[in-house]
Amino acid sequence: MASNDEFAQACRDASKGLRRVQKDLRRELSQQSKEKVAVPLAAKVARAAAGPWARTLASGTKARAGADPTIVIGGMRPKVSGGAGPRALIYGTEFGGGSRLNDLAGSPRRHRHRRHTTAQFRRNMHPFVFRTISANVPWVLDTFADITMTTLDKEVNR
Repeated sequence: MASNDEFAQACRDASKGLRRVQKDLRRELSQQSKEKVAVPLAAKVARAAAGPWARTLASGTKARAGADPTIVIGGMRPKVSGGAGPRALIYGTEFGGGSRLNDLAGSPRRHRHRRHTTAQFRRNMHPFVFRTISANVPWVLDTFADITMTTLDKEVNR
């Protein structure tokens, strides 16, 4: 594939084609892809979480059943001490904490001034989701292709 957009479009087209498969065949494909691809990939992503929120992010990483392997990172529980759940934390660990306007008090001789700052993810930012998934794409595609071909061959040979 030439670009990520073309690859994403090819994946969407393949997923749409898998939805047209018979129900019992789709159910078997869903079960196989979840147990052989999505669960191990979710475990790899959970192990890659680092920083003070690693336990919360690891517990928020789950495999979902579907015609294609799916992992979900998020949810509202468990929460960290500030009240944020995995859904809020994953954005900060992948993309940073953003910025906020901070007022700094001045001395009697100096005026107050404002500074754009963020303190939340400055040291612990470790984008682990995209790195882990991109490192495992060849394994995921090979395993999923084997599962798909095996499942379709069983149906054709019946």
